Amino acid sequence: KNFSARQMIQPLPGAILQDRLIAISQLSHDQEHPDVALPLQPPELLTCPTRKASLSLMHNLLHDEIDSFCKQVATENLTRRPYINWAVKRVTRALQVLWPRSRTNIFGSNATGLSLPTSDVDLVVCLPPVRNLEPIKEAGILEGRNSIKETCLQHAARYLGNQEWVKADSLKTVENTAIPIIMLEVDVPHDLVTASASSLHP
Repeated sequence: KNFSARQMIQPLPGAILQDRLIAISQLSHDQEHPDVALPLQPPELLTCPTRKASLSLMHNLLHDEIDSFCKQVATENLTRRPYINWAVKRVTRALQVLWPRSRTNIFGSNATGLSLPTSDVDLVVCLPPVRNLEPIKEAGILEGRNSIKETCLQHAARYLGNQEWVKADSLKTVENTAIPIIMLEVDVPHDLVTASASSLHP
């Protein structure tokens, strides 16, 4: 009738206890991080020589693939560099016609060296600070009442759209953002492509 607590508690062998502790630890990890849940593995596999060899082989294969990918990307980016430089110079010069003191800088993946061969080239145009003047209430003598009313972005987009090196129908503007955006594609001259190809393949 009276059972002692010692009789109800059965000691577990060391191996079984270790397996259960690992299972409990893995279960709690899966509950906290269900997106990275790993299948339960017996503890003897953690020190298995075959498993270690397989992991080493996978690591080497992964390293080789990453190294090959990085070299391929670097080669293709080197090929694209003359085209990018040519396009950036044309955009910079065109915008300096509108705003002589403007500065055009590359940013994003092309600036950090993390660009892919399919990446866009992101440019930011910095304008010098200007005085905030009150808006003109009446049209001037030379302006008339039919003067063109457009924002700086629209003015720049219209000017860039008239450049012969900008591909037709490629120019788009996005104004309802914190930083207004102009998107366009540049038609690089054929002679530049030929010169770049000959310099890369002597």
